[in-house]
Formats: sequence, structure tokens, C-alpha cells
Amino acid sequence: LRNTEAGPDPVARLSRFITKSGASVHIHHERFTPLADRLDTNVEICSGWDNHMLTDERRERYHTLLAAGYRVGFVGGSDNHRRNPGVGGALTGIIAESLTRTAVVEALNRHRCFATDGSRIVPWLTVAGGTMGDSVESSGPPLVECHVSSLKGPATISVYRDGVVVVARAADSSDIRFEWRDESAKAGLHVYYLEVVEACSPGRYPSNLAPALGGSAWTSPVWVVVR
Repeated sequence: LRNTEAGPDPVARLSRFITKSGASVHIHHERFTPLADRLDTNVEICSGWDNHMLTDERRERYHTLLAAGYRVGFVGGSDNHRRNPGVGGALTGIIAESLTRTAVVEALNRHRCFATDGSRIVPWLTVAGGTMGDSVESSGPPLVECHVSSLKGPATISVYRDGVVVVARAADSSDIRFEWRDESAKAGLHVYYLEVVEACSPGRYPSNLAPALGGSAWTSPVWVVVR
């Protein structure tokens, strides 16, 4: 960047580089600062250092980010500075057209992803016909459809709208589906995402070498304009 962009402000240089090159930025670590021009693509919500999905204070940072208009998805990364991928405490699930580098990058850029703290939970959220990363419109109360598989033991599945839980279900099997119509959604833009918390979910990791064996997950949001 120093060689290709003039100017003293590194954030401004990075923003210009992203715009010109088509690169994508994924915020990581708990002390993140989003780009002022909202060019961030996804944000890390769990890693080998911590699981922010289970901490109310840190969870609120993501709600504030979404409320400010940032269109970001959720990812998890080992972030453990070690050589062994997959043992650092968190994972990213990606819904891609194929198992190719191009398709994976495209999926990340479209927020077609979900984060887990190491579990193999597979959450799926559809709102008004749109799934993770989509921006859709609903001509009335939007229909919320949820599917979660690969659960282990009892779990709680919650749908968040604008940072508040609007519906929750208890799951006792490895596979659960349910749908619900959000009659209380007022006209305007809303942000939905799905949270899964198994009874076995651990708290803060003891080190950045913690095994990727957690029990919680978040889907990336769905943005819905209710007419």
C-alpha cells in the first residue's frame, strides 16, 4: 500500500486499495475498529482467544455494528499463530457453489457463511425467502425458517432481530426444523441472524491452543425490508 497509494492516512489508503482491487476485508480480534466507509466484509466473532458469542458485552459490539448500517457476515478463525489449522478454537462454515477457491471467496464476499466455536453444527436461516447474506423485501410479516443439524445434546436455537431475541426453541435431537412468522416486525429495515447454543458450550478458552470443540454457532445476517 505504501508503494501504490499516496497520503498519510493508512485507513484511507486501504479503502482506496479495496475499491480498486476488489479485495475483501475481514475484521478480526476483539478490539476491532471497522473501516469508516463500511468496506468490511465479515467479522470474526470467535477464535482461539475467546468466544464472543457467549459474552453479552462483546456480543453487543456486533449488534451495534449492524445497527450502524454495516453489512458484515460472521466468521470464526483459529487465530492461534500456530502451524496446525483446525485446532485453534473456532471454525467458519461456508455455503459455496463448489469446492473451488473462486467459489469460496465469492461465498465469503456475499456473507454466505456462519461461525462456530469449533463445533460441527450446521445452522441455516431463511427470512422472507432470503438466506445468509441476502438483502430481501417482504410485503408483510416475514416468514422465518430455521434448520439446524449435527447437534449434540440439548440446545437452544434463537432468532435475533435487530439485536433482540424474537423467538427461541429448545432442541433435543440432532436435527431440528421450525418456521415462524414475525408478526411484530414493523415496516422498515431489519437484521436477522440465528444463534445456536448447546448445553455443553464452554466459556473463555484457556489458551490459543484450545481444541476446536465448542458448542455454539451464529449464522451471518439476513437483511429484510418489511413493506
